[in-house]
Amino acid sequence: MSRTATALRSAIWVMVESWLVRLVSLVAFLALARLLTPADFGVMALAGIYLTFCTFIIDQGFGTALVQRANLEHEHLDAAFWVQLAIGLAIAGITVGAAAWVAAFFAEPRLTEVLQVLALFPAITALTLVQQAQLKRQFEFRTLAVRHIVSAVAGAVIGIALAVLGYGVWSLVAQMLGGAVVGLIVLWRASSWRPRFAFSLRHFRDLVGFGTSVFVHELVWTLAYQIDRLLLGRFAGAGPVGVYTVAQRLVSIIGEVLVVGLQGIVVPVFARVQHDREALSRGLFRAYRLIAFVAFPAFAGLALVAPELVPIILGAKWLEATPVVQASALPTLLYALGFFLSNVLTAIGRPGLRLLLTTIQTIASAVFILAVIPSGPAAVALAMGAAALLAYIINVIMLQRLIGLDLLAYHRQAWPAAAATALMAGAIWALGQVLEGYPILLVLIAKIAAGGLAYLLGTILLARGQWREILELARSLRGQPGGLPQATAEG
Repeated sequence: MSRTATALRSAIWVMVESWLVRLVSLVAFLALARLLTPADFGVMALAGIYLTFCTFIIDQGFGTALVQRANLEHEHLDAAFWVQLAIGLAIAGITVGAAAWVAAFFAEPRLTEVLQVLALFPAITALTLVQQAQLKRQFEFRTLAVRHIVSAVAGAVIGIALAVLGYGVWSLVAQMLGGAVVGLIVLWRASSWRPRFAFSLRHFRDLVGFGTSVFVHELVWTLAYQIDRLLLGRFAGAGPVGVYTVAQRLVSIIGEVLVVGLQGIVVPVFARVQHDREALSRGLFRAYRLIAFVAFPAFAGLALVAPELVPIILGAKWLEATPVVQASALPTLLYALGFFLSNVLTAIGRPGLRLLLTTIQTIASAVFILAVIPSGPAAVALAMGAAALLAYIINVIMLQRLIGLDLLAYHRQAWPAAAATALMAGAIWALGQVLEGYPILLVLIAKIAAGGLAYLLGTILLARGQWREILELARSLRGQPGGLPQATAEG
């Protein structure tokens, strides 16, 4: 099979995995949200913060180093495996001993036993990282996709079953561990590589340099997107964290769909023109038009229908999540708009600036959150939005200086989508006033229908060319897997 065909098949399996895992996760999330309490989700969210950082410490960037290394020997795999397993077992032991301290830090007693049981997770994770890297290196994305899908389904079934039986937060613990164990079994059955009882210090050193740089960037990035839950848990407790986490999850579903769905179309544009600064600017214009076209109405619409959507899909006990969903639309919108901007910094060979940008956003998030945290989860979401806006502004200024990006012309690309979104918002607001007091499901359906129709009419009047542009990009990507026609780089 040719390299192009292999890459295309791999891309297809990555997309299949992404969509199916997200679908399974969404179904499980909605079911568990109806069965469990905000405090249950809050305790698990606090444990998740801890375990996320444990995973990065175990990996040490070795996974990426193994995938990207030109000359990979069996000794490299052995060294990575035994180091990661040793770190994983050490973290498991530390977690058991430190669980009470972590629980005291968050003032959540239930967290002690939860973390002690979840101490198994770092050890399980350590047993999977080298196999995953090997399969990625061999373009075995079908195997990885099957593994992730099976583990997601297994975890969902276990979690929902225990929640129905009344096990509360332990159903979430079982969901995580059950999915991890099933994924481990599937992975080891699919992978032919097995570690040898040998360790080469020289081969370990080969991996350390590259892995360290990756580790630092990923650690900072993770902190940037966990700082809200970390501080909210420390100063507000498990209940508010649970409300915040569930609201964020609801909003992030749209953000993930947008990024995953659009990057397959837009990223090839940048890959083709990354060495031509003028063409890169034109590619950014096109990407911004496309993202704004779908992101503006998606997040504005979510904020406007949240009062009806939240109680219908999550239940009345989650009404407190409504203002958090509305406030979270801003940072998630900015994430979607800035996703490709930050990737351009890497594309032009300036990954250090991307790390600096993430560090600035992390510090700003912490400062803003600490200033508003007494006001509750919705204020924290707005603080994250303010930090994301600051990072976005710095990002576009960097690109103005690095590639000569015309900021006024760049942001002018979004005005048709912005105007059509304003028309949509007006229609939804007016209909909400007319239907006040009617059944909530009827109001939700009417708002979605009216908003969608208003946005469609607005784009037909103001942005008819963008409909043609979207169809052109989709056809070119489908018809030419190896590249895009020249028109995709034009403004």
